[in-house]
Amino acid sequence: MRDQEKILLASGSQRRRELLSWLTDRYEIIPSDIDESPLPGELPQVYCQRIAEQKALAIPSRMETQNSFVLAADTIVYSQNRIIGKPKDEQDAFQILTFLQGQIHHVCTAVTLYRNGKTVSTLCDTLVRMNPLSQATIRSYIATGDPMGKAGAYAIQNTDFNLVESVEGCYTCVIGLPLCHVEKLFSFFDYSFEKNVIECCKSHIHYNCVVDQSEMLRKSLFNQKIIERNV
Repeated sequence: MRDQEKILLASGSQRRRELLSWLTDRYEIIPSDIDESPLPGELPQVYCQRIAEQKALAIPSRMETQNSFVLAADTIVYSQNRIIGKPKDEQDAFQILTFLQGQIHHVCTAVTLYRNGKTVSTLCDTLVRMNPLSQATIRSYIATGDPMGKAGAYAIQNTDFNLVESVEGCYTCVIGLPLCHVEKLFSFFDYSFEKNVIECCKSHIHYNCVVDQSEMLRKSLFNQKIIERNV
């Protein structure tokens, strides 16, 4: 990490802040303020990528970011091309969890990194199978307040409720920031973290991640190719 460079995290998410803090404490929080409404007929992955890019570009449009990195991400839950957002209220949370319980769904996180007029972006898509949940369990979980503010109305890292049966893919993608993807994007600017990202990530999660450092360095790890843009 070079002393003169800093990371601007374009997010107000406490979860993303925590994930990035596993790698470094040298970053600033500057939430972006954009319209996150889906476009008519927009597919979930396309929507997710567009919002991540717009979040990243919103920061240099309103402040000086020379030689700084702007890191942005967007996470959605979707099933059969239906985007499942954050619950509006407790009743909405109940309906969402009732729909997801016992079923497989996708959690998609798009990540965009901006620096000096160039962006690189990637997309991580993880399959999650939820356990069958009784109405009583769902209501008890909602009573904790945990579903509010979260896409899909749940937090996979909540260990007090046995919500998730299995995960196929990146665990931190489901939390909100796939760290191996983050490291790959930074490598496009010849930037490396002082910590071993894969081992650091594994030490914090309750999931048997099988990705190793050599896999991370191969583009084949990613569900979509890296997208580079000059803006």
